[in-house]
Amino acid sequence: MPPKITNPVVWQQAELLMQPAFIRVIDHIGKQLEASEWKGTYQDVLIWPAETTDETKGIVTQLLQQLETTSVEDLAEIEPTLQLLPHPYPGYHLCLQHQVQEVKVDLWELCYQVCFRHYSPRQCISR
Repeated sequence: MPPKITNPVVWQQAELLMQPAFIRVIDHIGKQLEASEWKGTYQDVLIWPAETTDETKGIVTQLLQQLETTSVEDLAEIEPTLQLLPHPYPGYHLCLQHQVQEVKVDLWELCYQVCFRHYSPRQCISR
């Protein structure tokens, strides 16, 4: 989950720091994987707020798909509804595998740990 930063200027400063840090984290992990027996793949994912139900996810996904093909007149109905619903944010997972062991790591979570001193991380996604 992204850090809760309410000041837009501070958030812009954080973004300037996080993008190069994210690239370096991925590069460093890639180099470490080359020298190990673990195999890794990267996966783009959508991360929803924790309280979001499957039904709400379906509704948001359906409305977003409708936005792509709807007429201008229908936009006036869809957009206000979407504003009231939770939205996913993009995530990037590293899926590690060694023999029968599998681990998924949220790379943005890892980057937040690197960039923010008092960031409270979540645990690994799965094992």
